[in-house]
Amino acid sequence: MIRVALVENDSVLARELASFFARFEKEHEKGFEVRNYVSGRGFLAGGACNCDIAVIDAQLNGDDGFEVAAEMRTRGGEPL
Repeated sequence: MIRVALVENDSVLARELASFFARFEKEHEKGFEVRNYVSGRGFLAGGACNCDIAVIDAQLNGDDGFEVAAEMRTRGGEPL
């Protein structure tokens, strides 16, 4: 199972991205566990070290996605 952290504050886009992973899973027989975080702070507090890959929105409300990625790299560096 591949653990995907999706950091996206737009609920419509987050659903579309989760749907993409679900379609990919069916087509390629790969297992994905997708967790959505609506803020960079929430992601860093609860999920930054518990994922195999992170997809981070560059323009989060109240957070800068690039700063979130830089902080994540200092903690362990999962693929972005």
